[in-house]
Amino acid sequence: PPVAACGGVTQGALDTTGKAFAGPFETEIVILTGTVFTPGQVEACVRRTTVHELGHSLGLFQEAPDTLSVMRSPPRVSEPGAIDRRTVQVLYHTAATLGPPPPQP
Repeated sequence: PPVAACGGVTQGALDTTGKAFAGPFETEIVILTGTVFTPGQVEACVRRTTVHELGHSLGLFQEAPDTLSVMRSPPRVSEPGAIDRRTVQVLYHTAATLGPPPPQP
C-alpha cells in the first residue's frame, strides 16, 4: 500500500487583476524524514506525487475525493485514471477564466 514517504506542493501566483497568472508555476517535491522508508517506497511516493503535482500544472487545481484519481491527496495511484482524463477534457473544452502568465524575457 502507498506510504507517505514524500510530499509536494505546486504554487502559482495571480497578477494584480486576479484574472491571469503572474508567472510560472513552481513545484517542490520533498522526501520526508523521521521514519525509515525503503528505496521502493520512496520511489513510488515520488512517482505518485510528481504525477499529482503535474496535474495541478494542467489545470486540475482542486483535490479529488476519488481514490482512483491522481488528484486525491495524498495520491494513491501513479497514473491518471478515467476520472482524471474526463476532468481534463471538460476543462480544455471550457472557456478559460484565468489567463496565462506574460512571456518571459
